[in-house]
Amino acid sequence: MAAPRQRLAQAGLVAVGLLAGCGSSPAPPHGSTLRLALPLVPRQLDPARAPDLPSLNVAHELYAGLTRFSGTGVVPDLAKSWDVQKGGLVWTFHLRNGLRWSDDRPITAQDFRRSWLRALAPATKAPFAGPMLGIVKGARGYHATGRGKVGVQALDDRTLRVTLQHPIPWLDQLVAHPIAAAYRRGRAPTPFSPAASPRPACHGCRRRNRQQDPAGGSCRHSRSSCSG
Repeated sequence: MAAPRQRLAQAGLVAVGLLAGCGSSPAPPHGSTLRLALPLVPRQLDPARAPDLPSLNVAHELYAGLTRFSGTGVVPDLAKSWDVQKGGLVWTFHLRNGLRWSDDRPITAQDFRRSWLRALAPATKAPFAGPMLGIVKGARGYHATGRGKVGVQALDDRTLRVTLQHPIPWLDQLVAHPIAAAYRRGRAPTPFSPAASPRPACHGCRRRNRQQDPAGGSCRHSRSSCSG
C-alpha cells in the first residue's frame, strides 16, 4: 500500500496530466493572443502557491519546467535529457543550451534549485510543496523548519542533480508540475486580484520568448503576460 505522501504526490501527477493539452497543441503564430477558457477565476499566478486547477492551468502556461507532458507521455522541456543513477535514487537533469529569460538573462540550474528551495520554505506556504517535493532528500525537514540541507544541487549552469529520500521511477513526471518550474531571482510573480467588474476575469495574453523557442514549437516557452 502506498504511503500517504506518495498517494498525494501521485494525485498531483494526475493534476499535471490534466494540464497537458497545451503542450501537444500547435503553437499560435508569433504575436497572436492565447485565450484560455477556465471554469473558475484563478486564485494565484505564483507557480509555487497555485492552490487549484484553474491557477495551475495558468501557471502551466506561464512557467516552463524540466519536463512536460505531451500526447505520448512525459517529454523534455527545458531539460534536454536526464540520467538516473543508484536505482532511481539520484537523477541528473541536463538543461538545453542557450536558455534565457525574456530579459536576456540566462536560465541556469541554480534557478531551478532556488525555485525548489523557495517552494519548500515555510514562509512561501506552498500547498503542494510537501506532496510534490517532499520526496527530495532533506526536503521535509526544510519544509517544516526552513533549515537543513536539501538534496538538490546545481553542479554547473546546465546540470541539476536531485537526490531522493528513496528511489522512485516517476520523478520525470513529477517535475512537470508548475511547482518545480524555474523561478527568476529577484522578481516575484505578480499577485492576482479578482475582477472588480462583471467582465471575464479568466482571459489573458502572453508573449512568446523567442530566445527559447525561435522555431515556434510548443506553446510552453513564454515568460511574460499582460492583462487585456
